[in-house]
Amino acid sequence: MVFEKHANGPPIAARKREGNMLPRIELNSCDAWWGMSDIDRLIAIVRSRSAEHDKAITLLVAAKLWGQVLATIRQELDSLVRIFYLLDQPLNERAILAGQTLAGEIWSRKKPKGRVTDRQMMELYNALDGWAMRVYEFGCSFIHLSNSHGYAGCDPLASLSQQDRAEIGDYLRSYHGGPAEKEPLFEDIKPYLREVFNKVAQNLDYYLEGLEKGKNLHDTW
Repeated sequence: MVFEKHANGPPIAARKREGNMLPRIELNSCDAWWGMSDIDRLIAIVRSRSAEHDKAITLLVAAKLWGQVLATIRQELDSLVRIFYLLDQPLNERAILAGQTLAGEIWSRKKPKGRVTDRQMMELYNALDGWAMRVYEFGCSFIHLSNSHGYAGCDPLASLSQQDRAEIGDYLRSYHGGPAEKEPLFEDIKPYLREVFNKVAQNLDYYLEGLEKGKNLHDTW
């Protein structure tokens, strides 16, 4: 599937957050909560999660807890690809999937039948923006116990091929102005991880707005 660029900007948002923070969505009113549709409740939850990620990553970068920085980026990307996936579904299917999240169920569909996997959602988004799969896979190594958590003693990028490291460097230079190293190692990318998070979060903001307005991937908003 090929997606066209939105008329009002690139296919992914470059919209800036005020002070890098989303407005916090207050979920402490039961009456208001149960008066919302499943889609609106899901949007509120995703925005609340994203605001928490934003606060957390500021503290994690300051403390130089790089494994948790990458784990937080991966969680924000999880929200992004799920909202993007919903925008590619009919309105009735969106409501069903949102309801499954609220009920603590795994996303599944009747047509085509079966579970909606992380891989399916990532591949859909990756067709539009090829950097996402790289961030997702690297971030996953910090979600699940792996040798990446030994980054203090063994660079997790050192085991990648020169081509893979060159692609990471190209992405960071294209979107974030660095690093200068053609085939960067972990130490070289640390200064750019906050900006990587910001980019994911800005794109999430954009697609949440489309979901609120009942748009689909080929609309502009």
